[in-house]
Amino acid sequence: MSAGPENVIHLHPADNVVVARDALTRGTPVGGTGVATRALILPGHKVAVAAIAAGEPVRKFNQIIGFAGEAILPGDHVHVHNVVLRDFSRRHEPGVAARPTEFVPAEARATFEGYVREGGAVGTRNFMGIIPSVNCSATVARGIAGYARHPNFGGVLLIGLGCEVNQVDRLVAGESLVTGPRLRSMTIQQSGRLDAASTVASRSCRRCWRRPRRPGARRSAQVT
Repeated sequence: MSAGPENVIHLHPADNVVVARDALTRGTPVGGTGVATRALILPGHKVAVAAIAAGEPVRKFNQIIGFAGEAILPGDHVHVHNVVLRDFSRRHEPGVAARPTEFVPAEARATFEGYVREGGAVGTRNFMGIIPSVNCSATVARGIAGYARHPNFGGVLLIGLGCEVNQVDRLVAGESLVTGPRLRSMTIQQSGRLDAASTVASRSCRRCWRRPRRPGARRSAQVT
């Protein structure tokens, strides 16, 4: 049994039913309504907080969800045994209660220790992405440009073979990516040897792992 204002959810002041948060045994006070349950009310079920005459609407979210199939007393369990459905006229007023979102002021927003990237994006992780461009160097990676921009990547190395149609330099230019300390590209054929390519990858990894977290970071806009 749970008693007190927190044991039910009153979704709208005009509602004549509330929703039980916990199991309410018979005689349990229903929140601060002055009503006591007349039967066992299971969690998630509705209990009347006002008398509802037979044929009168049952309101939840200030919306008609059905009609009393019989007289319902305050404290009664309101469910399929005493609620019926029937057609009724409706007045559709979409958006009439809409109001601007009240955002938390910037100076009051929560912060965390994150990885601040160029352009102000903030990551919660510091992954190193080594992304192949063709089957010749590995399985084709999906969303190469998306990975390259994502703030959770502290470093991205785009690898191409050199003879493919999807050339790395064309990919970088076509997606307006900016190469630099965080984004590097290379082709295996141009590097000359496999060990040379491995050296480039190792340098990118070390640069990524040295990047520290910064306290006071704020969540950036979602990157798609």
